[in-house]
Amino acid sequence: MFDKALFKLPGMLAAFGLLLLSALLQAALVAGQVVFLANVLAGLWEGQVLQDHLAGLGAFLACFVGRRIVLLIQDEALERFSLRQAKALQSQLFLLIFGQRTSLAHDIGTASTASVATRDIDDVARYIRVIPPKMCGLIGMAIPLLVVLFVVDWVSGAIALIAFPVIIGFMVMLGKQAKARAERQYEENRHLSNHFIDTLRGMESIMALGAGKRAQAAVGDSSERLRVATMRTLSVAMLSGAVLDLVIVFGVAAIAMMLAFRLMDGSVGLATALTALMLAPEYFAPIRSFAGDFHASLDGRTALAHIADMIERPQVASSAPAHDMRSWSEDSSFESLDVSFEHDGEASALEDVTFSCKGFAKVGILGASGAGKSTLVDLIAGFKEPMGGSFAVDGQTVDLDAPAWRSQLHYLSQSPHLFNTTLEDNIRFYAPLASREDVERAVKAVGLERLVSELPQGLDTVVGEGARALSGGEAQRVALARMLLDQRPILLFDEPTAHLDLETELELKERMLPLLEGRLVFFATHRLHWVDDMDLVIVLEGGRIAETGTPADLLARPGALRRLIDAGRKAAVA
Repeated sequence: MFDKALFKLPGMLAAFGLLLLSALLQAALVAGQVVFLANVLAGLWEGQVLQDHLAGLGAFLACFVGRRIVLLIQDEALERFSLRQAKALQSQLFLLIFGQRTSLAHDIGTASTASVATRDIDDVARYIRVIPPKMCGLIGMAIPLLVVLFVVDWVSGAIALIAFPVIIGFMVMLGKQAKARAERQYEENRHLSNHFIDTLRGMESIMALGAGKRAQAAVGDSSERLRVATMRTLSVAMLSGAVLDLVIVFGVAAIAMMLAFRLMDGSVGLATALTALMLAPEYFAPIRSFAGDFHASLDGRTALAHIADMIERPQVASSAPAHDMRSWSEDSSFESLDVSFEHDGEASALEDVTFSCKGFAKVGILGASGAGKSTLVDLIAGFKEPMGGSFAVDGQTVDLDAPAWRSQLHYLSQSPHLFNTTLEDNIRFYAPLASREDVERAVKAVGLERLVSELPQGLDTVVGEGARALSGGEAQRVALARMLLDQRPILLFDEPTAHLDLETELELKERMLPLLEGRLVFFATHRLHWVDDMDLVIVLEGGRIAETGTPADLLARPGALRRLIDAGRKAAVA
């Protein structure tokens, strides 16, 4: 029942110690208010006047208020502590997501990575805020109150003691069932998220192949599996809560019945009976609270386990020796030497890819869908590590995940991410110290002036998720403005115009081409009108290089590029 992963968090042992002290203090205050109130009620029942019990009422009120103050301080401290722990975990995840040798986004899926770094972090924060005080309450309140109950009335204490292992055993049994169901639900949710985002990414190809209904059915099947897993988890939680309530009600009822019989035969006094009767539900309260929140916080527990596993998983060791790369210049050279890569359980995505380029060149990577273009760009960006072969810079084998390489490049995907902040801050993402004048020049260079003039607060308008949405072309222009502000010498494009209509793409192309000059550019695309703007063209077929050369050379002879062009013309006619 006690989650060991919690104790691995920094500062958690100290927090548990303080929570345990808080629980003991609350137990003392609860016992005090029960004893004082029972004595006042018993005295009034026996005919005493209220004035004789003003001190007892004052003590009761002091204990009552004291307990509320302790709870308020505890809740405030836990709120801050849980947020601090969640932010620390999120920071570690971001370091792994953006800096781990093998990108987590490729290991567990983009949607799952985003979910873990956002929603799961919130679940963990809630879990840290709720469960530790309940665990400490189970030890620091229930056990001391049981001792007090034994001192007040050993018969009531014995009944409460008998009920304790029954409840704990029941919690352990159902806890295992609920945990298994929650993990199943978590996996189904992860599968649905990844499947859905993959479907969105491949929507153009799915519709072109007429596979829309199959894709819709697959998403529906994943949704149904998640629904079934969720309902099974909820059914276990609801059933366990109902049965646990029933056991506790029987326990309190048994204590009440025994006290009633003993009151009638005079073997117990009214004050003692009232004290025991009011202590019984207070004794069971932390047990019931822990059990209820245990099931309610299963999402947080499962999320914490997965996050801990991601953080602790060993990183893939690089096979390439360390290389102190100099900044890319006109004399620099880049080589791909028999590079191969394959996805888990699938055929090779790339095989024996060999090519070279030098200085400031525009390298076009062309091929049909599934030819391996995006995989090659991911390898060059350092998001993945080749399973065979190597890359070399200036004649030396290098690890492209090294900061010396990654710090020199920009990567632009099909759908650049816009953060939920102002348009100006989105543009200054890579260059936070850029002036307003620099941002305005970048806006003009990429053709965003019209958008800025239409926004209610101009550059200060909040865009991104939950705010002002931008079109695909506008988002790409924002990404280009980022590149313009932060002049890095290497640019990687992965189908940046794939989701744009031809008119928007051609307009954007006019803005892009000047930005490509004086840089090393790797441009993966299946749009063939980019060919003439490249210095070197690499044509991929089935993960292999079919041919490579200048556009003029490749267009002058029959080959893979000509086949791509012919296939494009036939598709356009059809």
